[in-house]
Amino acid sequence: MKILWFCPYPIDIASEYGLKQTRPSSGHPCSWIVNLADALSKKKNVELHIATLAARIPNSQSIPMKGYTLHVIRDAIPGTDRQVAGLWHLDARTRFHSRVRKLNKIAEKIQPDILHGHGTEDAYSLATIQGRWPAVISIQGVMEAYDKVEPKSRFHWTAKTEAITISKGSHFFCRTDFDSGFVAKKNKKAKITYMPEAIAKIFFKIQKNQHGLRKILYIGGKSPLKGLEDCLKAFSLVADQIPDAHLDIVGVNSAEIYSKFLPNDRVHFHGFCTSEAIASFHQDASAMIMTSKCENSPNAVMEALCAGTPVIAYAVGGVPSLLHHGKRGLLVKYGDTAAMADEIQKLLLDHKKSQQLITYAKKSVQENHPDQVAEQTLQAYNKILENKHD
Repeated sequence: MKILWFCPYPIDIASEYGLKQTRPSSGHPCSWIVNLADALSKKKNVELHIATLAARIPNSQSIPMKGYTLHVIRDAIPGTDRQVAGLWHLDARTRFHSRVRKLNKIAEKIQPDILHGHGTEDAYSLATIQGRWPAVISIQGVMEAYDKVEPKSRFHWTAKTEAITISKGSHFFCRTDFDSGFVAKKNKKAKITYMPEAIAKIFFKIQKNQHGLRKILYIGGKSPLKGLEDCLKAFSLVADQIPDAHLDIVGVNSAEIYSKFLPNDRVHFHGFCTSEAIASFHQDASAMIMTSKCENSPNAVMEALCAGTPVIAYAVGGVPSLLHHGKRGLLVKYGDTAAMADEIQKLLLDHKKSQQLITYAKKSVQENHPDQVAEQTLQAYNKILENKHD
């Protein structure tokens, strides 16, 4: 089976395989895509191609990776290595016309058996539905929901692309009740398949340290959508009651802009971290907290569950589908930092409850192992191809 993905891909990885860049890239690591690509490409009779768009390359290049081929398509302002997105979101305002054309050109060259577009916020899924091959779209975030909580942002324009993509698509891979419900509402004829996220194998191998440290972990950026201020407010209440509690913040480099929220010197900022570094934080973590305004299926939450770290999160978007309150994690009403602090304290002081959450989570997340997700993905592809004339 010849498979072509249209998706964001962390092209710095490809530099190890010969990709020429004008300067290092700084995009999202998209670990779930890399994890699934590595596992799926090992399947028999699978020829996997991945097409992605990038600005910081001198020219378009096709790079043989370990098990699959990565096609990196140059997409930049002429004469520069800057993305068009920086110019008042012109790419999204024009429905990614140029990007879609470039992606379709690659598809015509490869002639895949099936197209798979990842995410609805860019050209990738829009190009997928315009192709002439059997196709499926993976829902990642829900742009319309993000636009409501962070208006007057890029989400306003990508939500318009998302609406077109979902209304005209046929097959969709969803991860939660939130995204599957959204797709079903927008497209009554949509064929929806539940498809778990492929989590890096390293998180399934973590052995928790039993040293009694009370370390809380937060993983996210400084975008207002992620709610770091709420995290700090909640921890401030916890720190007042539990003197040996510490908070590790991954994804934010500097504490300076959050100085008025910092309760004490027990808050540690670590900036961007690799999967290996994040796994080491999970070894020591007693709990992970998530205070986002809206999420569908946050990668950090699933990594925590696979690692055996109890999660306490705001009950927003698709998060309730992931945590099953009281079973895989604990849910708190959005914005209630006092309730968040209360749940954190209870969990830190109740070892039995913590172990119950860990045990249930570790048993239930095996479906997120990359090998399992790859097998399920391949089965779904075959089913789509069998019914392509329906």
